[in-house]
Amino acid sequence: MLLRRRLNLRNSAACVAALLACACAPAASASTVFANWTSASGSTASGTLGGVSFTITGLVNAGLTTADLSGSSFSANPGSSSQQSLAYAEESNYTVTFAAPIATLYVYQDFWRPEDLADYDFSQPISIASGDSSTTVVGGTSLDATNFNGFINGVVELTNVSSFTVTQNFSDVSFQNLDFAGTAGVATPEPGSLPVLTLGVAGLLLWRRLAGAKTRGRATASSSPLQ
Repeated sequence: MLLRRRLNLRNSAACVAALLACACAPAASASTVFANWTSASGSTASGTLGGVSFTITGLVNAGLTTADLSGSSFSANPGSSSQQSLAYAEESNYTVTFAAPIATLYVYQDFWRPEDLADYDFSQPISIASGDSSTTVVGGTSLDATNFNGFINGVVELTNVSSFTVTQNFSDVSFQNLDFAGTAGVATPEPGSLPVLTLGVAGLLLWRRLAGAKTRGRATASSSPLQ
């Protein structure tokens, strides 16, 4: 009898441990992927990001190219040395629209130009994720060049974005490159993990109470005098 009770306790502890492991297991982390560009011509471009389609309108002389996004300026989420990217004339004022919200969006600037201390104004809040050493964020939405030397190379980050617009305060036909990366999915806790744990523990406690009552009943019956 004592051996059986010990085995029951061990089984109960194992079940509780298993329930705790299921309830407390970390959710799968969201993976970051680069844009898959499908077309770019004239004033428009399109592609997908982690299965979410997007379109860009308002471009000037758009076309597809490759860019080296492997350097330290892109350390927030580096790409390859020949990453597929979008090339367009820097006089473009464009709007990007996603078919579904992107939890974390990285916007890559490759050879963006700081002539005339250019301002790149975003319609959504941005933060510098890496690079952009010759710029500063003004008012939470404007990427402003601070000197004329070199190019603007780096990554800015937007969160929970469905669309945004970029406008700039100068006009030039020189080309610059753009790319996106973002989370393919949002990390969320396992649904209903706490209720499952609660029900499981409650069931084990009830089972142990019933088992204990049965044991006490048998002990009482065995110790009663014969009638």
